Amino acid sequence: MINNSIVPFAALEKRLLDDLRLEIVHRGSYIILRAVVNPFKMACVLIVAEDENGEVELVQIHNQDDRRSPASIVPDGQIFIVKEPYFKENVGGGTSIRVDHVSDIIFLEGEDGRIPEKWQPRIRLPARRSLDWKEDGNKFYRGKQYFEAAQW
Repeated sequence: MINNSIVPFAALEKRLLDDLRLEIVHRGSYIILRAVVNPFKMACVLIVAEDENGEVELVQIHNQDDRRSPASIVPDGQIFIVKEPYFKENVGGGTSIRVDHVSDIIFLEGEDGRIPEKWQPRIRLPARRSLDWKEDGNKFYRGKQYFEAAQW
């Protein structure tokens, strides 16, 4: 099943893991999750993530750039939105949220207002200088981690 949400984020309604029903693409909805462990890669990137209530679920992210490490896609602690999530039963048993299209995930950073208050940082760090960002980007570049270098 390949799902590609074309609905603008502002038109979507927030859901929690308990609201999801099996074998349904939850049209008109989104879910905010936080990765609770570093991901691993099999046929797709697999992540264990929690919602605001602490409920956990496996998330399958398909069609990612094979040159990127799974941890560079969704590191431990990363907060992200899945637009119109597809909740499915897995072949070997269990359940997961399947994401087929890269545009169906929105990664939240910094002080994004969509990050739930309970996941907001408690301490505000001072702003980084542009030279700090450049230095970190150069470290990634020297390590041939080009995607990460471009991010920094």
